[in-house]
Amino acid sequence: MKICLIRSFYLRGSSERILLGTIKGLLKRGNDVILLTSYVNDDILNKLKAINIEFIKKVENLPTMSYQSLLLNDKKFSKMLTPLIKRIECDFILALDDFCLSIAECSRRAPLIYWCQGLPLSIPLTFMFEQRKLQSFLVKFCSPFLLTKIKKYIAKFDYVLSNSHYTKEWLYFFTGIRSKVLYPPVDCELFKPMKSDWHNFKYILTPSSQVEVNVIKNLAKHYPIVTFGGKNIDGCKNMGYISDEELVKLYSAAFVLLFPQIHEPFGYIPVESMACGTPVIAYDEQGPKETIVNEKTGWLVADEQEFMKKVEEVWQGYEIGIRQFCRKHILSKYSTEIFFYSLVQTIHYDDDNC
Repeated sequence: MKICLIRSFYLRGSSERILLGTIKGLLKRGNDVILLTSYVNDDILNKLKAINIEFIKKVENLPTMSYQSLLLNDKKFSKMLTPLIKRIECDFILALDDFCLSIAECSRRAPLIYWCQGLPLSIPLTFMFEQRKLQSFLVKFCSPFLLTKIKKYIAKFDYVLSNSHYTKEWLYFFTGIRSKVLYPPVDCELFKPMKSDWHNFKYILTPSSQVEVNVIKNLAKHYPIVTFGGKNIDGCKNMGYISDEELVKLYSAAFVLLFPQIHEPFGYIPVESMACGTPVIAYDEQGPKETIVNEKTGWLVADEQEFMKKVEEVWQGYEIGIRQFCRKHILSKYSTEIFFYSLVQTIHYDDDNC
């Protein structure tokens, strides 16, 4: 099969790894992959070239989409993509983010699939405020007004997929559009248990961005915590942005991963951690509620107080079998092989039931 992937732009971090995992999953099954995007930095471009996919360089001149342009019904992105999409011969086209929804109005020669990665337009609202209750309020009550602006685009796709059951339910609640669940793939050949010098230390790992910083700060007073990502948290050993290879080492040696995030429709970081054999502590909400098997691959808690208590409890020790089950769990549900099989089955199932 020949598959075209479209995303308006790429950022470093988990969004980049979702892209690479998706491409590797498709290539591993013998598919040809074409990537259309409005922006990609040199680091990501080198990684794309390394896995030998067709990258259409002309698309680098496309305007980077924004939430404002979506709300204003800006169609520049779709107008500039239309000639390219018309020219491409492929089996289907997969749109990977919410910024390029206007391409649903493009004329095309192949079926167009929208893979919803969360609640469209709601995520930036949570980044403006750190208070958990205010974040939840904004997501629940502001998203419907924003979603009405893009509902017409989603309805024009040939297929609609969601990255979790949580996303599926909210997408239907706010738009009335049904979707099938397709979990993002993890590159289990990269993210796997690995020995390193980090195994000489007992520490807790956490991302530094979009987490409840006060929770991490309080825990750092009592436990050795290592962070990765774009922010520094007081009291922690902050590694900043690191390579995928170094991240695998951190995941593998960590005693436990903390994921105190509020709005996370899927949660790629916990899945990567479990792929490396490290259990996760997270809130019993949204994406992590689906990916973490409570008491088997991690622990799900109700609130901040319970989160703190669970860290204290887990730090005393847990059964070694948990780490082995983490790996088995990810291989059985989130590997690149499972991803491609699920993608094809979902499309064929819909075709058979039209």
